[in-house]
Amino acid sequence: MPRASNSAARSRRAKGTQTAKGAPNATASVAPAPKKSAGALRNLPLDFVKGALVVVMVVYHALNILSDAGPEAYTYLRFVSGAFILVSGYVIASFFERPFKADPAGTSRKLISRGLKLLLLFTLLNVLIHLTGFGNPNKGPTGIDRFLGSLLEVYVQGAPGAASFQILLPIAYLLILAPLVLALAEAGVWVLAAAIAAALIEPMLGGSSANATFMVLGVIGLSGGLLLSTARPLAQVRNGWVALAGLVAVTALAPLTNDNLVTYALQTSLLLKLLYDIAQSTDLGSQLPRALILLGRTSLVCYILQIIFLQVLNRAFLGVKWPLGGELALAALATVLVMWVAAATLDRLRASYTWIDRMYKLVFG
Repeated sequence: MPRASNSAARSRRAKGTQTAKGAPNATASVAPAPKKSAGALRNLPLDFVKGALVVVMVVYHALNILSDAGPEAYTYLRFVSGAFILVSGYVIASFFERPFKADPAGTSRKLISRGLKLLLLFTLLNVLIHLTGFGNPNKGPTGIDRFLGSLLEVYVQGAPGAASFQILLPIAYLLILAPLVLALAEAGVWVLAAAIAAALIEPMLGGSSANATFMVLGVIGLSGGLLLSTARPLAQVRNGWVALAGLVAVTALAPLTNDNLVTYALQTSLLLKLLYDIAQSTDLGSQLPRALILLGRTSLVCYILQIIFLQVLNRAFLGVKWPLGGELALAALATVLVMWVAAATLDRLRASYTWIDRMYKLVFG
């Protein structure tokens, strides 16, 4: 009898947790769903890759701003600009393909809005440089009249030395163009084949527009990402040391690949794949990977900050140009540390203050 009584009680309690038609009762319906952590909403290996690229870009900019090194010093670093463009295309494919299929108009507005914000940010940064004179002296004289007189060189040709923060411009254009690329891919157009064909034709045009060259790379990254979303996963190099050895070997091919856009895109894509494999075989909870992930999450802020900090160093040392060596290595290390501290501080402020998080998303989101 006690068993029957307990069973009846349990039955009454079970019924009491439901309302008519089996709907959850009021208490159950208002119970808050567990919140997902930020890490659960992000691709941490991809953030790791972006963070590694941020560090490489520090070295590149340190050479450019603080060093008297010649063009040969950049041979093994030239992949970094193209890598950011390829990653941008891949990110668009990974995070916007499904939303575009569900809501083409809304997703298009979001992508174009982000592109226009980045275009506005690029313009404001360059206007500030020309108004204040606080820019890279290697890029020539500053002045708002000079900037206004070089709009074609900046916004169409992407002429070297015509502007600062130049990589932001083709990324902005890629975001604005992305809805068209997604629509063509949805219609069955072979966008990747068209982008590779454009890369093959590009040398015949004499590299007349750096912006167009980077746009081709971006479309290759975007269409390649769309293709990967429907194909079988690529084979992973599961041993981190083997992936690292492959990374070094592929980087060593730079003198053979840098002068042709197709081979450059292929080499850079392989480097990104091997970096991603290294991330997947690494304990991302340990200290160094966590630092790289943080830099990757705030890559746009870090990109802007590193250039500003290196310009401050350049003026602090009265424009002295250092040879390759210890001084340059220390300057690069100091820049990475400043970026990490700033990124960690920003991360905490965004978590603590809603208005800071909203401002960050408004400008950089």
